[in-house]
Amino acid sequence: MRHLQVCLLSCFLYCIACKKSSQRPYMPGRLLVGIKAGISMESVFALMNSMNVTMLETNGVVYYSFYPKDSIPSLTNYLDSKRYLDTLFTDTLSPTQVFKLDWGVSVTSHGDTLQILPTLLYMDHGAQNDWITTKQQLQLTENTGGGFVYVYLKVPVGKEIQLSNEFNRNPIVSWSQLNYVEQL
Repeated sequence: MRHLQVCLLSCFLYCIACKKSSQRPYMPGRLLVGIKAGISMESVFALMNSMNVTMLETNGVVYYSFYPKDSIPSLTNYLDSKRYLDTLFTDTLSPTQVFKLDWGVSVTSHGDTLQILPTLLYMDHGAQNDWITTKQQLQLTENTGGGFVYVYLKVPVGKEIQLSNEFNRNPIVSWSQLNYVEQL
């Protein structure tokens, strides 16, 4: 009987240890969301605004332009003038540090068209509206048939799991996950 009690206690402690080890640490207040292929940035903006989250970084967006190849430098300079494509910011997790993100935008020749790959940073309502206007003025065509877009979000601390579950239920979302921290 004593042997059975020790065995059951060992199994119980092992299960608790496994459960604790499966709860990987994640960065509080941050979330990653993958958007399905074929979804416009306007739809992404609408979703993020409806969820009341902050879009810190958006990647995977591809646009095409029919401007001639010799317009690459001027187009690049114009796009780099946008604060959300070339930004200076203070991270809320380390408020004493100021970071300069000089990622800008990639404009390259792609056959008879120009391919534009922006990394959209800190897309508040003003930046969203400006990007939509810029896209229309430059007559950029969004590639909604390619890969997926992913968005790095700032969310209320303590709401990460709830919001991840809500995003995963949304029909335009491919996946959502916590920003896990791994030990190296």
